[in-house]
Amino acid sequence: MRMKRSDGVETRQKLLEAASNIFADRGYHDATVAAICKMAKANIAAVNYYFGSKEELYAEAWRYTFELTHEKHPHDDGVPATAPAEERLRGAVRSLMKRILDPDSRNFDIVHKEIANPTGLLHQVMTESIEPLRKNFQSLVKELLGDGATEEMVMLCEWSVHSMCLGVMFCREPKYPNSKANIKNMPKVGCPKTREVFLSMGVDALVDHVMLFSLAGIKEFRKQLAGAVS
Repeated sequence: MRMKRSDGVETRQKLLEAASNIFADRGYHDATVAAICKMAKANIAAVNYYFGSKEELYAEAWRYTFELTHEKHPHDDGVPATAPAEERLRGAVRSLMKRILDPDSRNFDIVHKEIANPTGLLHQVMTESIEPLRKNFQSLVKELLGDGATEEMVMLCEWSVHSMCLGVMFCREPKYPNSKANIKNMPKVGCPKTREVFLSMGVDALVDHVMLFSLAGIKEFRKQLAGAVS
């Protein structure tokens, strides 16, 4: 029995690895269960046995690669919880940038395909996985804004910080390890000049820009709040 359970865990793991690569390369609609099982060296019935359906495998594959990315790049980037809010926000921004620009982050490649040809199948799993990170960003922004910040102000400032980071997602260099096409011929998303500039800057320079812009905006909001009180 132990051997069977061990084999089952291994098969499920291989299916997740294969699915995350194939969904990232082809998108949901063009990925087939047969191709995933072939790559995983699993029986064609294995997807239904371990996941119930292709739809559930899609969601679990995204969750799997999302968690791998966060193990590699922790959300705080190693900044201790006792550090000033500004440093903790910088750590959160740097971690997000690292995850986005890491070519091994297949969850972003899957999202690219999902944006291009939506299925709606990732909404729940993405909300469950991303919401805690968004809440962390909001708490940091609220701490920096200080007392008196409205919920709307916190949400808008967090959205502004996050948007600058996520904009870089369309400049990342994805991997297509399973595609027969030459990667040089793969379509690139976004303005070529913008991609060139962003990718040449590197993570640290991009983080410095996001922080400079964000802190200036937060400082202005703090002035407005101080004026309203006085």
